[in-house]
Parts: sequence; structure tokens; C-alpha cells
Amino acid sequence: MSPAQGPRIGLALVILALTLTSCARLFPSDPGEGGYTGASIDDSGLPQAHIVMCEGKIDGLWINFEDPEGHSGRVGRFTTSQPVTTVATVPLGAPGRGWTAERPLEPLSAVDTYSLGGWSTDYHWTSGEIDFTKAELERLAPGQILWQSYDIEHEAYVKHTSDSADFGAHACDDR
Repeated sequence: MSPAQGPRIGLALVILALTLTSCARLFPSDPGEGGYTGASIDDSGLPQAHIVMCEGKIDGLWINFEDPEGHSGRVGRFTTSQPVTTVATVPLGAPGRGWTAERPLEPLSAVDTYSLGGWSTDYHWTSGEIDFTKAELERLAPGQILWQSYDIEHEAYVKHTSDSADFGAHACDDR
């Protein structure tokens, strides 16, 4: 390498670093998963969301469906003015307690699979989602919550059933 090439290579590396830094600002990374979302049925048979945040915050919930033919869409969307930073329960049939249904929950179908999860409006955080069917929720005993975590060893999501006190107290133990 000639003495004149050294400064050019250095300048090229500086330009490359600045370009990559600018791209990172234009295209932020995925939000961090800071907690878990669980699902249950309330006394009237309507779904409830249960949130445990281990870090970060969420201020929105969504529930999507996928039918047996592969069609999918949103069946509910909820927001709150008080971000969840610890534990919360949200009745999805009639949210209340600071939650607003931007898209009220549609009735659950017996043949569809649902995904329920949380997000932050600043796109920095999510709560891990739970996939479930109407039948899975109906099999839960009163006070039980269905949730899932990722098993790194088996590279798969694992569903858990916990009572609400155990879910709130221990969901973050493995983080």
C-alpha cells in the first residue's frame, strides 16, 4: 500500500461508519421484548389480557386471528394513557380502567387461532405474545392464565398455565 492510500482507506472507513450509523437511525431495530402477555376468560366468558413487564413499558394491546384457510386480520386493538410497567389485567370485552378500545373485540370463533400481545407507541417495547384458540381459553379454570415463553434449548415456544398470582410473581424469573 502506498503512503497516499492510507488516508483514503481511513476516509472510506469513516464514511462507511457514518453511513451505517445514519441507516440505523432511519431504520430502528425491532422493539425489545420486555415482558409477557397472558390470556384468560372472565366470569362472563369474555377474554382478558394479563401483562407482566420485566423491563420497559407497553401502552397498547392487539389481538389478531388466523383462520384455517390462512386468512388473518385484527379483531381488537386497545390503548391506555397509563403505560404498564409492572402487572396489569385488561378485560377485553369492556376494557375500562384507563384502557380504550380503538377497535372493540369481535367475538372469538371456534375455528380460528388468536395472537394477543402488547406494544409501546414509541415502538421501543413489546410484551411477548400468546397464541391460543377459543377452546384453550374455555378449558382454563377460574383464575388461570395461559401464557408462553421461548425455550432456547428447544428453539420453540412453550405454553404455560399459571394462576394469576404465580404469573405476576414468577413470569420474569428466567429473564
